[in-house]
Amino acid sequence: MLRAKPTIEPHNREPQLAGEGAFMRRLCHFVSLPSGHSKLTTVTDLPDDTAPATPPELPKPLVDLTPAVLIATSLWAIALVTFVVLTVWFSFDADLWLRTAIAGVALGGVGLSIVGWQRRASRSGSRGAQRGL
Repeated sequence: MLRAKPTIEPHNREPQLAGEGAFMRRLCHFVSLPSGHSKLTTVTDLPDDTAPATPPELPKPLVDLTPAVLIATSLWAIALVTFVVLTVWFSFDADLWLRTAIAGVALGGVGLSIVGWQRRASRSGSRGAQRGL
């Protein structure tokens, strides 16, 4: 006598996102049937308040980018002064390096203005601003 294998049917036929599928795998387990086969069942005794917890705030040194931008801009400013001195006093051909250092200082200024803009928006309570600056 042949016995039919029990089929495992999903609870719904809607497509699942990758994260949702991984979440569902943690909520499911296999149960052995008397016929020797296993069946996928869901855990039903989960609490109703399974809303994800909010992550903790990052420490201030990891959130504040001002020191990193200031250090990088200062290094580009030192390089700019060095290449200007080498070009003027020692006739060193540093045209490409001068342009690179000027671009580094200019982009550092842009970075400082963006960090300041973020800080002002955060302190004024703007809806889309980063918190904790």
